[in-house]
Amino acid sequence: MKIRIIQSEDNAILGKDYMNLCLFPPTKENVQIQPLSPNFVFDEYACDSEVTELQLIDVIEFIPTELLLATLEYFLHKIRNKGTLILVGTDALQICKQFAYRNIELEELNFVLYGTQLKKQSMMTLDRMVSYLEKQGFKVLKKDLSGIFYTIVATKG
Repeated sequence: MKIRIIQSEDNAILGKDYMNLCLFPPTKENVQIQPLSPNFVFDEYACDSEVTELQLIDVIEFIPTELLLATLEYFLHKIRNKGTLILVGTDALQICKQFAYRNIELEELNFVLYGTQLKKQSMMTLDRMVSYLEKQGFKVLKKDLSGIFYTIVATKG
């Protein structure tokens, strides 16, 4: 089973291979996109160690800071041995650097930090996320930093 947790329906991969769980309720009726519960639990869709691939696409920022590590641990328990995690997020350190070096304007900084109507609540850095995943027993296959965004590909076990 492959699960893709996304912000909005615009990031969905439609098709039989992926189950799309959306942080914010879909605006269009689509059976392939299900809303994710407010406490980020998806036990009704997957048991522990059942997911072969879990994609977390720009969702870390919307998890409250005090719940971030516990929620990540919950997500990681869903992945089976030799399963893959793909994580895409915004690097807090890179945002600060880009603003300090005047590579981004104040408006863009505010948008990245606070979003539009949707409240962003936490951020990580690429290095801290890689360190956390390695402590959880994941092998990081790829880590990429592109501007202020990072992508991590890791396998369990």
